[in-house]
Amino acid sequence: MGSWDTGPFDNDDAMDLADALDRARSHQRAGIITTRLQSFVDAGAPPWDTDRLTAVAAAALVASQCPGGPQRTAYWPKKAIPELPSEVRTLATTALDLLLSNVQSSVDSWFVRSRGEQWLENIEQLRLVLDPDRPLTTVYTPALPGPTEIGTRMLHAMVGVERLRELAGPRLAGAPRMLMRQLNDAAGQLDAAHAEVLRAAQESMTSLDHTRTALRHIVDDPDGVDRPHLPVPGGTGPLHAALAVRAARREHLAGLLELQLALIGPAPYNRASAARRRSATTGPAVPLELLASPTTPGKQPSRSH
Repeated sequence: MGSWDTGPFDNDDAMDLADALDRARSHQRAGIITTRLQSFVDAGAPPWDTDRLTAVAAAALVASQCPGGPQRTAYWPKKAIPELPSEVRTLATTALDLLLSNVQSSVDSWFVRSRGEQWLENIEQLRLVLDPDRPLTTVYTPALPGPTEIGTRMLHAMVGVERLRELAGPRLAGAPRMLMRQLNDAAGQLDAAHAEVLRAAQESMTSLDHTRTALRHIVDDPDGVDRPHLPVPGGTGPLHAALAVRAARREHLAGLLELQLALIGPAPYNRASAARRRSATTGPAVPLELLASPTTPGKQPSRSH
């Protein structure tokens, strides 16, 4: 399975469904969508991602015919999908409810944490479009941050995991939603910057070790019989640059956290629950100009899956 983004058709399996629909006759397309959804429901949320991704793509096609549905992208089927009966909408809702009740492994399989959670948020949004009157339940517990994920750890400590999941819910819209995405992106960028600092520090230590070894050879060879090339110390330039990038990204994340606290407010006390029932979440408007990322030294890391 190959994925290049978090949308319903941004993966190879969904594109296979799109190709099948484009090859089919118009009167056959509704049946193909129904069959893919029904197969997923009958299997009881199988653990392999191929069926899950195909079910999400089929559900997105159904949701696109509902008010507030997703926008088509270049990877969607090129041929028009005929009007689908109401029972297919119910079937798509059931499929997404089943997926969200057992979504942990799919989210954890993403290489970048924030990308997996964005994929999950997109599915939750599809589910609410399909049936906005019935609350949805998502069973997902974010994994603890790894040793190098200092940005994610900082975000969890300041906002709280439960509060992050609540604020990332699909009912949050507009500028507050943009703020939460900026927070997640900033945390991921700080994680990447810290990993780069560790890599550069290791390279610097290796360079210094080589210098130390060469100096030891000179000390042990006072007659100059054996004079290996002596590396010039000075491999700390990349480390200094990496430290500057990390400092800038930490400052950016801290600023966004202060903005979140001031405009959205702290979380009320709540016991963590594996199954989180969604409810409407609103927040005050955030000036969009405050959400712009700063220019930081160094190359920005890729956020692809």
